[in-house]
Amino acid sequence: YKDTAAGSATLTVSTAAGLTPGTQVVVYVEKQSFAPAGEVVGQVESHGLRVERVVYRSEADIAVPGLLFWPEGEGPHPGLVFVHGQGKEAAVASGWAGRLARGGFAVLAIDFRGIGETAPPPQRDGGHPYDAFLLGSQANVSRSALYVGRSLFGMRVLDVMQGAAYLRGRGDVRGVGVAGTGAGALLALYAGALDENVSYVVAHRGLYAYRRLTESLFHSHPFSLFLPGVL
Repeated sequence: YKDTAAGSATLTVSTAAGLTPGTQVVVYVEKQSFAPAGEVVGQVESHGLRVERVVYRSEADIAVPGLLFWPEGEGPHPGLVFVHGQGKEAAVASGWAGRLARGGFAVLAIDFRGIGETAPPPQRDGGHPYDAFLLGSQANVSRSALYVGRSLFGMRVLDVMQGAAYLRGRGDVRGVGVAGTGAGALLALYAGALDENVSYVVAHRGLYAYRRLTESLFHSHPFSLFLPGVL
């Protein structure tokens, strides 16, 4: 992985990614010159666990909300950014956040941009209800990003990487990994590949090879997971 003049990242893939070995894929993840400042904006209790409501900056004008679940006992605790494809509330409802916290991790479940609290209002769905019905509401958000020369997928990967950086900057967390399920699995994989400070990566029930999409007549993966130059 290397930075380019355009601020993108180049990742050389292997056969595991479903591409020809040595293929270089450009993921537009703009390099940030600032640490992701964050703050705790509230605290609640969920099923016996202490939960902080946090907000951190992924870019200068992009705020990412999250729920930080704390395990019992004194820290510092190992940190984990958990990326559920449907956002932080789904991470809670599915039981993932609570189970991981009870396993000893400080779990930060996030709403990466375009999901949950960061989703655009339904009435602003690009003005194309048929496209939203056919391709999903995220397709219009992805297309809007391409219009301005950016990749929604790359921006979401940045949100995950900045979440990991936020946890590393806290004194009550030691060692930070990323994990994702569903559409969040591929975001976690790329964040771990591009950020050398990520200690470990876990991907669950997600897309792992773009080639599989070309081999299948039908698939349920959203357009927001596609990378320019790959699909």
